[in-house]
Amino acid sequence: MIKNQKIYRQVCNQMSAGLTLAHIAKANEAEYHAIRAFFGLTLSELMKRFEIDEFVVTMGKNGGLVQKRNGKSFQYRAAEIKIPKDPTGAGDVFLAAYVTHRFVNQADIPEACISAAKTAARQVEGNYITGDQLRIQGNTGKLF
Repeated sequence: MIKNQKIYRQVCNQMSAGLTLAHIAKANEAEYHAIRAFFGLTLSELMKRFEIDEFVVTMGKNGGLVQKRNGKSFQYRAAEIKIPKDPTGAGDVFLAAYVTHRFVNQADIPEACISAAKTAARQVEGNYITGDQLRIQGNTGKLF
């Protein structure tokens, strides 16, 4: 929301529709708190209400957490970054890598988090993901 030429974080009116469609939701720490405050629900209540299977919260250098709908929560650490260049998009890269490891590679949540954190750290260091790295081949050989 823009007010008096300043930008303020606000949850949009379409958030309910988006969460209803999501099996996995991702938010950074500030977005996570804004969403919870908007709905007035705990994370477990939010996930049950919208039938979200996994909720990923990225917290930059503090790692993050993944919670399943059953309430089981997994915290992960951020991977080491040698020389940071730009954190832009790191959370989105984390989510893409997480989903790939979870569902294409059939990894469990802790393993997917560790691998995704490493991929996000390389992004922050300026070692950006290439188009070839984005191609995912499943058992059928088809690209996803």
